[in-house]
Amino acid sequence: MTTPVTVGTFVVGVPDNAANVAAAASAYENDGTYSNKVAYNAALANAAALLTSAIPGEGAAFAANAFAANLANLVQNGESMNATSRASLAVTMAGDLVTMVGQGVEFLGLAASTVSIIAGGATFTVGGLINALGFALNAAGAGLDSATIANAVQQALQNSGLTPDSSGNYTVSNTGLSDSNFICDASNAASMLNISQGNNTYQQPTATDPNNVATVTLGDDGSYVVISPGLNGTNLNLNVDGNSDLTVGSGSNGGTLTIDNGTITASGNANPISAGASDVIAGASNGSLTVSVFNGAGAEAADMELNSSGQETSVQDFTGTTTDDYETNQFNYNVANGAETSNLLFNSSGQETGIDNYAGTTTNDYETSAMTLSATTGWETSDTQYNSAGQETSDETYAGAANSAGIDPTTGLLTFASNGAETSSEQFNSAGVETGVVDYAGTTTDDYETAAITLSATTGWETSDTSYNSAGHETSDETYAGAADSAGIDPTTGLITFASNGAETSSEQFNSSGAETGVDDYAGTTTNNYETSAITLSATSGWETSDTQFNSAGQETSYESYAGAADSAGIDPEAGFITFASNGAETSSEQFNSSGVETGVDDYVGNTTDDYETSAITLSATTGWETSDTQFNSAGQETSYETYGGAADSAGIDPEAGLITFNASTGWEASDTQFNSTGQETAYETYGGAADSAGIDPETGFSTYNPSTSWETSDTQFDSVGQETAYETYAGAKDSAGIDPTTGLDTYNASNGAETSSEQFNSAGVETGVDNFVGTPTDDYETSAISYSATTGWETSDTIYNSAGQVTEIENYAGSANSSDVDPETGIATYNPSTGAETGSEPGDGSGYQTASNPFSDGGYDGFSGSYGFAGKQSVVNAALGSDIGSIAQYDLSIGDQEGAAAAEAALQQAQEMAAATPTAGTGTAVDSGSKWTGDAITWSLGASIGSQYDAEVQQAFATWAAASGLTFAEVSATSPADIQIGFSDLNTLTSGVAGYTSYQASAGQLSAATIQLEDPGQDALVAGSDGQLTYSGTSATLEQVLLHEIGHALGLADDSDQDSVMYYELTSNNQTLDSTDIAGIQSLYGSAGNVAQPGAGKAGIAASTPAGGQITVNDQLSQLIAGMASFNPRSAGNTSLMHDDHAHHHHMVLAVGAH
Repeated sequence: MTTPVTVGTFVVGVPDNAANVAAAASAYENDGTYSNKVAYNAALANAAALLTSAIPGEGAAFAANAFAANLANLVQNGESMNATSRASLAVTMAGDLVTMVGQGVEFLGLAASTVSIIAGGATFTVGGLINALGFALNAAGAGLDSATIANAVQQALQNSGLTPDSSGNYTVSNTGLSDSNFICDASNAASMLNISQGNNTYQQPTATDPNNVATVTLGDDGSYVVISPGLNGTNLNLNVDGNSDLTVGSGSNGGTLTIDNGTITASGNANPISAGASDVIAGASNGSLTVSVFNGAGAEAADMELNSSGQETSVQDFTGTTTDDYETNQFNYNVANGAETSNLLFNSSGQETGIDNYAGTTTNDYETSAMTLSATTGWETSDTQYNSAGQETSDETYAGAANSAGIDPTTGLLTFASNGAETSSEQFNSAGVETGVVDYAGTTTDDYETAAITLSATTGWETSDTSYNSAGHETSDETYAGAADSAGIDPTTGLITFASNGAETSSEQFNSSGAETGVDDYAGTTTNNYETSAITLSATSGWETSDTQFNSAGQETSYESYAGAADSAGIDPEAGFITFASNGAETSSEQFNSSGVETGVDDYVGNTTDDYETSAITLSATTGWETSDTQFNSAGQETSYETYGGAADSAGIDPEAGLITFNASTGWEASDTQFNSTGQETAYETYGGAADSAGIDPETGFSTYNPSTSWETSDTQFDSVGQETAYETYAGAKDSAGIDPTTGLDTYNASNGAETSSEQFNSAGVETGVDNFVGTPTDDYETSAISYSATTGWETSDTIYNSAGQVTEIENYAGSANSSDVDPETGIATYNPSTGAETGSEPGDGSGYQTASNPFSDGGYDGFSGSYGFAGKQSVVNAALGSDIGSIAQYDLSIGDQEGAAAAEAALQQAQEMAAATPTAGTGTAVDSGSKWTGDAITWSLGASIGSQYDAEVQQAFATWAAASGLTFAEVSATSPADIQIGFSDLNTLTSGVAGYTSYQASAGQLSAATIQLEDPGQDALVAGSDGQLTYSGTSATLEQVLLHEIGHALGLADDSDQDSVMYYELTSNNQTLDSTDIAGIQSLYGSAGNVAQPGAGKAGIAASTPAGGQITVNDQLSQLIAGMASFNPRSAGNTSLMHDDHAHHHHMVLAVGAH
């Protein structure tokens, strides 16, 4: 069975049992959700794209189809994908993009009303593909960073086999596509992709050259003929008339003219005559023969000497003029083989002007040297040497006349490699003294200069040496004194080095004795060749005296100084070290003694306006260990002073000896920590950090520690005026549980110093009792005594005393928790304070409730109940609902509020029940808490934490409930009693999922007080949307929505399972105001209001059960983008959408957040 995939006129059948397709098909058959259908369509499209990727045109069409299907899958199912799955999908989409662009598709974007290419066309770049893919992924909310997207594109390009040119561009091969330009534009974030006009096809011109065609070209001046590219095995008849030379072949190897059984006849003046070895020549008795050739005027043109064997031994050429027929050349030959050995040249005066020497061999009679002579003096002017390959090996020039010493001085000397390339050039002055040498690489392709040396004409010693690289860039330049010193050495005076790009990298300085005195280093870049360091050296010792470092802006970054001489250990000791910030401001200064031992470090903030000292550290010159550390603030005031032993103890640690901190504003001491000789903390004392009215810096705390164990032994607390407020003692050692158990805790009245409480603990740190006192200095009598079970920690009794110290009441408890995690009261007895006689008692039933006139018989915990509020990511909300103990209950337990924790857990369980129930949408049954207000007038107030900034949102929320219920709500001041109090708390919504929490007191079904806690915007910011609604960052819960939900709890409504209800356990974008379930619920508690707004009334704050139409969402835009991409048809440029009809009715998918 196959499912065909069709794009335009292209059809491909994809087997449903292919691995990825089969898995997606199985998921869709098992659960026919829209999400699974989208995933199945993407799997089919990817399989089709893989099968057709190598087919020009068709591959691009199916790649576009797959790209659209993958983007639809990302929009629909992206939230359920993990990061790895989204990254993998990005790689697949990158492959689709590379296939399309590689087959000629252009992606154009609209920017400032101008269409420009994003990626594709005749050439494309990696950056263009990354931008195009990044736009699509980010618009779909993939949440991938740029590095992941770039990696996906690079991986797809590698898999495609496409390779870039030297500029990093990829050239697109023509696929024969028509209408293959794509425009990607839209006014709101470019969300459509449609086919546009254009054609990037082209015709590659071709041409063929005939194989057996020769081109014969006459030279510009008619003096030569060039035949190219030459004739291979082809006969050619060529007649050359006139005074023309014949050149055979135009290539680098020349050509050969072969004449078989033919004759060369030259007519005219100065006819050349040659005689071969086969000629029979009769001569004189010695067997030699001289052949002279005369021209038509009777002037001699040449003399030829032949031996008796007919071999040519010499030839003399003459000018052939009748007035002065002087010799111009004389050729000499090897009589053994007839090969030429030399050629003498003469001027018109008969003076020899040059000599050419030859090897005199028959196989390769190459020229060995060529000398020129001065016609005036007869002295040599040049001497050129050649090797057997005819390549010049040296060329030496002379003055051409004798100097006073009777020598013809050399004026220049060139040498050449075996390949004919120049290797060196020496220069001489008029006296024949060498003044310079230039060396070359000796290569034929790039015979670059490698070195240039200059010499003193007076001493002959070297004065400079410059080196070059193959690019002609100078790599070093070294200068010398140009004369020997007393040691017979030509001292260096300077050395400069250069990078391969020609930029200077270093400069060394020397004194007149050749001793190096400094080194400057440079970055070696052509654009900004800044100095990186400057080093100075002692001219006496050669040791370093300073080292300065610089940044690219030329600013000094550090300055290090040295003694400039070796100490007894052979080390040049450091004398100082200063560092600087990039702005040139000093950041640190290190001090050293004469032995190079560091003695201190001063650190600075490193800014230009106020470069104040931040710390000062001193070190022991003997041990190198730290002895003190002083910290300063921006005003230059000391903030702390820490001292150390200045030497390592047996554990290899420099023990701390003391630590004092100061108030930066006042300069008064803020704390003082003491340590013993082993560095163990023995005491910690805190101060107010400012003088009081008596001019004293009052003590605020004092802790002592056991030096043997380092565990705390006592903690004394003081108030702002230095009066003791608490004194806690500890065992000073950890127990088996790893805890330093408390042994006692006394508290005091801060205003008069009188004791207010005393807690007792056993040796295990378990609290066994608490005595409370009235806290007055004149008669500080005990007001109550509480005892606890040492085994369970639960309360066993509570005894109440009057001011005379007489018992008035005793409450007894079980001393352990029951199944409800409550320590049940077992009885209450009251007494006559005057006589001590019992006046009454009530026994308990073991459940925590009294059997008669139980004040808590309503089933609450001290009459308290609560309701949670959740918000944030779905995963956070799910984790909160799945926890055993909610965040509010955890906090209550941490402060010992067992009753509050139990109420919070009951609230969590109620939310969990609603989460587990089958949800409804727009219909459902409200859930009441079993309590309500007795009257119809309810007061409310805003706490100090919320202020009046959000009063309008609170007013609107109460007005909405008033319209639905008929209740009257009145705001009172924060200092006045109110039925409902509202404030901000740090609920940590992003991690806890809690956006609000409502606690209330109820008795016998009647509400008496309620407190609403909302997430503090300082913890999770409120962000204003385009409609003015304030929404908690990272959620879709608005402030007004959370207020409506929590006020509903305060009025007696619990969470329900109607997803459109504002009392739904989880707040989403679908339930931001009241629906019919909320209205029915509140009216069931308080009756019907005459002005109740019906569903859909809008301004009354009550939303219809069906979401309002006309919303423009990101998903709507993405749907258009997907539809546009899917419409690509390279043949008909049609507009066939892949979007299914059922998608138009699919719910807008957002990240749901909860609130209670």
